[in-house]
Amino acid sequence: MELTLRQKIGQLVLYSLDGRELDEAAVRTLRDYCVGNVIHFGNNVQGLGDARALNDALTAEIRRSCADIPPLLCIDHEGGRVMRFAQDLTWFPSHLALSAADDEELTCAVGRAMGEELAAAGFQLNFAPVVDIISAVASPVIGVRSFGDMPERVIRHAAAFCRGMQSAGVMACLKHFPGHGSSTADSHYFLPTVDMSREELEATGLAPYRALCREKAAGAIMTAHILFPQIEPGVPATMSPEILTGILRRDIGFDGIVFSDGIQMKAIAEHYGMERGCIAAIRAGVDIVCIGTGGSGSQEAQIACMEALYQAALSGEIPMERIDEAVAHVLAGKAVYCSRPTPPAPDFAAHAALSAEVCRRAITRLSGGTVTGRVLYASAPVKELAFGLTHADPRQLTFGQMAAMHTGGAYTTLDRLGEAGDYDALVIGMQNVREDSIELAAAREAYAQGKQVALVLMNTPYGAQHLPKEYDIVCSYSHTPAAVAAAIDVLTGRAQPMGTLPVTLD
Repeated sequence: MELTLRQKIGQLVLYSLDGRELDEAAVRTLRDYCVGNVIHFGNNVQGLGDARALNDALTAEIRRSCADIPPLLCIDHEGGRVMRFAQDLTWFPSHLALSAADDEELTCAVGRAMGEELAAAGFQLNFAPVVDIISAVASPVIGVRSFGDMPERVIRHAAAFCRGMQSAGVMACLKHFPGHGSSTADSHYFLPTVDMSREELEATGLAPYRALCREKAAGAIMTAHILFPQIEPGVPATMSPEILTGILRRDIGFDGIVFSDGIQMKAIAEHYGMERGCIAAIRAGVDIVCIGTGGSGSQEAQIACMEALYQAALSGEIPMERIDEAVAHVLAGKAVYCSRPTPPAPDFAAHAALSAEVCRRAITRLSGGTVTGRVLYASAPVKELAFGLTHADPRQLTFGQMAAMHTGGAYTTLDRLGEAGDYDALVIGMQNVREDSIELAAAREAYAQGKQVALVLMNTPYGAQHLPKEYDIVCSYSHTPAAVAAAIDVLTGRAQPMGTLPVTLD
């Protein structure tokens, strides 16, 4: 089929709406710029029904302006910390929890269940799994989103996750190439630098991509906005021909779709500008640039990016050969994943049971035994569930609230611990193990008063080896209600811990 230049450029962008409706302004943008693909965030979807209706409307509209080519409708849906839906879809635990359970059949089943639910909501691509190998324990953005710090384990579970999800008709996307696990800065806010040689990168970040690309495990890969000065100085991976064309395409041999991470992230927007970032990314080997933001008021910036790409193509700044190559990659992926009818809603009850089973299998005991007597559940006076979730999400509950919902027991926040009355055991949920945290201060005070103290580590367990052995400590690797319930059951003796550490503690 012969596409106009506008239609070709439209295939190379991933656009987002301001809200949950396809309004007149959005329709005009879709038509004027022949937008070919859309990503949804928490402000675009609430539950399965509204997502499906919006995706059906988008598909019909985009087909009209894009030579009857359907869109790739995409979402970040990892489980754990990254979950866009406020209702209906199953809230599975994190990748690190799957790795702690260490059963590839379970991981495959979770991937398939996620795929079935997303397909029923009208999606064809999910930006998961995360295959970053944790090597910087202070990394603020990866953490439990990874399968851990052991390359072999990461590869096994990522492959199983991809098998499951793609068997349900939803394309998997490995991220963040060539590896985000060594970065201590969050590219949403900073431009990280990883000063690593090619040999060092091979042993860490690149290992999963080599193994998974050999298996053709996933149809897509997403880039990282990180500088690797020993590979290509001054150019982040998203804009690096050496990394994308040289390493990923020629060396590793990946032949699927390459997505950029969000071009609006400060690593690109504040250092290079969104428009220049888009042009450089396509020139370097990206096939689809993500210009969607997940927030309102982004339409002008997205339109400017699409116009900049069009003008760069007209001037020859982006060679037509590169544009046609990118379009070919996109259309090849769409031929596989965008030609299937939207399936009916899956068995959500079975998926909830699967999620609970994974959580039970993941709980790992680090020290201690069973808490007894009058138990008080507590956590810091903050909502734990901000990352990846819409701010209005009704699941923004504290650990204490989730624990009390499961047990019918008492809960408090640690700033009001003195008002909680008498108790025998204090069970505290922790996101990060920090010596100066309010959680550890409360734990020390309660222990000095002769109370039993138990900690549930809901993030990575790094630093746990330095905690007092007198505390009862378990890892849940997630803060979903099912993960909290599973941890409480182990602490109170109603279940036995079955998980194994998916990371290495010194």
